[in-house]
Amino acid sequence: MEYSPPSMDIPFATMNLVFTRAMDSTAVAAAMLEELAAWVKRYGVPIMVSAWDVQERRLRPKDEGESFLVGWQTPAGEITHSWRHTDLDAFLKANQSQPDLRTIYKDVPYKTDAQVKANADAYVNERRRQNRYLKAILFGWLAVIPAGIALFQYFGPEWLGLVALIFGLWKAGRAGFRLWRNSKPSPWEQAKAEKQRKMDHYYYHCEKDPAGFARLKIENFQNQAAGRTRKQAEALSKLKG
Repeated sequence: MEYSPPSMDIPFATMNLVFTRAMDSTAVAAAMLEELAAWVKRYGVPIMVSAWDVQERRLRPKDEGESFLVGWQTPAGEITHSWRHTDLDAFLKANQSQPDLRTIYKDVPYKTDAQVKANADAYVNERRRQNRYLKAILFGWLAVIPAGIALFQYFGPEWLGLVALIFGLWKAGRAGFRLWRNSKPSPWEQAKAEKQRKMDHYYYHCEKDPAGFARLKIENFQNQAAGRTRKQAEALSKLKG
């Protein structure tokens, strides 16, 4: 279940109910009505409720095709609901008073625009500081250290140049030996080649059967959506427990 208070663009609260197992239309409608009454009673704010299955598909508990349940509290304190969202529009048009949401949702943690901006500025400043630090390290590694080595070689003893020459020849010889020996690829190179081979193989068969690939892709998306929903449900269960 996810409840969202009204915003600048949406003058009513919204709620999404997610059912992790198959439910008939009557049970879905009953759960939506129960949650609507509880939340309207708690905050007194008009609300729109929608229901979803584990694969994030909207459920339509009413035969006429309406998938939204709306509700509000009348000036007399009576909770009213409807399966036509246009009824909520009519109520809001007739009752255009702007409630004090900070007072209504005083038990809900929130951040003001100033706090959000301050957090964003702090984040940007921290990233700038990290970038300056990295630039200083790169400058030292790519500019200062090579320049120091070059100066040391120039002003240092003659034997140092000979050592550098021998080291350079050793590196060149090792590279040439590896090239001519046709050395065995490293484990990383083998894994990369195997991955590319599988990608080429999958691409070939996907091109041969595009309809089958489309079905497989849709099935994967549905499984991913179901997995996300189940993880969220498990996390909520742990919090409630």
